Amino acid sequence: MSQEIKDIDIKYLVLWTENPRDPVDVNLSDQDIADRAISNDGRSRWSLKKLFEKMGPRFDQSEIPTVAYVDNKPVVYDGNRRVLIGKIINGFVSINGQLDFSEFDFPRIIPCNVCDIRTALDHVDRKHADSGSWKTLEREVFKHKHMGEKKSPFLIIEEKTGLISDNPEMNQGFVRDEIFDPKTLHEIGFSTNGNKLQSKYKREGDAEAVLNKIVHLVKTKEITTRKNRGETSRLIGTELLGKQGASFKEYNPKSRPPENQRKTPISKGMKHPLFGEKLLVLKAGTVNNLYSDCLKLYKDKDKYSDDFSMIIRMSLRLITETAAQDSRKRWMSMLKKIGRRQKNNFLKMKKQRLIFNQLEVDSL
Repeated sequence: MSQEIKDIDIKYLVLWTENPRDPVDVNLSDQDIADRAISNDGRSRWSLKKLFEKMGPRFDQSEIPTVAYVDNKPVVYDGNRRVLIGKIINGFVSINGQLDFSEFDFPRIIPCNVCDIRTALDHVDRKHADSGSWKTLEREVFKHKHMGEKKSPFLIIEEKTGLISDNPEMNQGFVRDEIFDPKTLHEIGFSTNGNKLQSKYKREGDAEAVLNKIVHLVKTKEITTRKNRGETSRLIGTELLGKQGASFKEYNPKSRPPENQRKTPISKGMKHPLFGEKLLVLKAGTVNNLYSDCLKLYKDKDKYSDDFSMIIRMSLRLITETAAQDSRKRWMSMLKKIGRRQKNNFLKMKKQRLIFNQLEVDSL
């Protein structure tokens, strides 16, 4: 499919939930993604404030979003942050005044580069995968999942051990190219075969000790792009390397959850007061019970991630819907009572009318 410029109402644009910058659940709403973007802003994944300051006073039509239709919905493959800002400015999502967009000119209907999914992915690949705008792990995931490239040893090690996501200092190009490259991996007793991670170490704890040593060397800057390059095996030391066996065996750390159950480490950040920190006094019943449970959850909010606010939002929605149903039941009950009273009054009035008519007849 050729590329075509089309004007699309920003209300209908769908944010790409598989964006390598910050992949999110496909079931999240635009508001959920906005909350996530703001809560993660300090981690430089969305950086809405920084982007907004760079954009100037208006939407620049020379940097239009790339859109592909998926299930008849216009999905934004490139330009998600700009579209999110546009949704905020046009009132489709709210960020509680954390950024002031009042002086910014962002039209509701914007031009988009509409193409097929393959072309959209090629466009994203050209602009981001090798430009440095993504971190190394994001690039590796995108290249494999969307561009069909084989998993690199770097990505295989991450999937099997979580070493990269658990230690952000390891998410660097030189770690991928000079430490977790096939040659160096062999020197330190590891190998990748297909999508499997293999080790020569006789005990699992020994293999883990070597990987932890590498993390330590990178964190303490004993190995950098300017220091001890190519000296990984020497710095690990013979004490650890001497525990290798004769052949490679598949290495699956017991402490590593299955790939589809892997959890990203949570980050702490923003706090939002619930009900202005003032307790509501409600009538006894289901609504009050739900409200009390919601307060108990919120009281322990520091135990959870910033995305915990989504649970609170759904709780509040459940409370309001339950209250609405409860209110409707009360109204229906009241209407039935009014109906019964009207019927009884009608029968009484009818009976009195009959008596009055009879008295008139008798008096004649």
